[in-house]
Amino acid sequence: TINGPMVVVGALALAGAQVGPHAVARTPSTAFLRVPLETEVLAESMQRFTPVDSCEAERGPLCERMHCRTPWLSEGAFASVFVSKLAEEVVSRRISTLPLLKAFDFRSGDDRFAAAPLLSFVCQRDSCARVFGAATTIGDAMHQLPAPFSARITEDACCASTVRWVAEIDAVTCRPLRDADVYITSARASTSASFGWHIDDIDVLLVLLCGCKRFRVAGRTVGSAVVIDHVMRAGDAVYIPAGTFHTGGESAHPSDSILLSVALRWPNKADAQAATARVAQWKKVRQNVLAGLPSEQDSWSWAGSSLGRKALKARFSTGSARFVTGPFMPTDAREAAGWRHGKES
Repeated sequence: TINGPMVVVGALALAGAQVGPHAVARTPSTAFLRVPLETEVLAESMQRFTPVDSCEAERGPLCERMHCRTPWLSEGAFASVFVSKLAEEVVSRRISTLPLLKAFDFRSGDDRFAAAPLLSFVCQRDSCARVFGAATTIGDAMHQLPAPFSARITEDACCASTVRWVAEIDAVTCRPLRDADVYITSARASTSASFGWHIDDIDVLLVLLCGCKRFRVAGRTVGSAVVIDHVMRAGDAVYIPAGTFHTGGESAHPSDSILLSVALRWPNKADAQAATARVAQWKKVRQNVLAGLPSEQDSWSWAGSSLGRKALKARFSTGSARFVTGPFMPTDAREAAGWRHGKES
């Protein structure tokens, strides 16, 4: 078992490196997808999507939902039999072929503010082989690490079916893909949490390929209401727009799981720059939020409580602090309620 502090492996591993990943009452999805698809493989895998009131359907439910600015959950969106085959392909892949692997630290908390992703080590291709052994597969490594790890999926590697399937999502939805990673967790690990609560500068589609993993999504302000709190199972999909707070996994009771995370490109440079600027601003705010807080208050649960909202408002409602933290701080209970009816309240 690999454990302990950050290990520097290869040119990409930098101590303290900043890396990005990645409940409301709901009824299970019942409406089967009825839309002409451009590719046969994707058509076979897609099962159903519930409608989203805040988005206008143009080219079918999946295309509609992949252009939303609100998060959504679709249970059983993709056929479990199909995504399980993709999982089998992933676990058989040799570590030595990976263009990028990030092993997360077992001390990562699922409800904490993510001050910076804690990494045990980062490696690529041959350097990964030196850590695990040249013949080691993702499935082998899955049970050697005390916390989740992520692996980059690319066309030059062995996961051809997975890469082709992801590319077909691109074709059907008209959302160009930036990259795709799989997040792997073992039931033997001490945690299934990769990060605490954080935001990304890109829209992300998450699809669970096998096992189960809890995912929570809130709004765009600190302590906003959790609008998705769901234990994902094979075929479930969660969509998280850029700038939306979320956290994956749990610090207790981890389970075997393989989660596919598809990052989507922005349609134009201005939107991409705005999203990047917001994440950069949050990194500064995050340090202000964390600085001086007792450990028991370093959590989303506390920030979302009436006591937490009052304390944060008192601390950041005046002077320069208000200017810097304003976009992320709830101003009243109504705003703290987060996303409702397709937009922030």
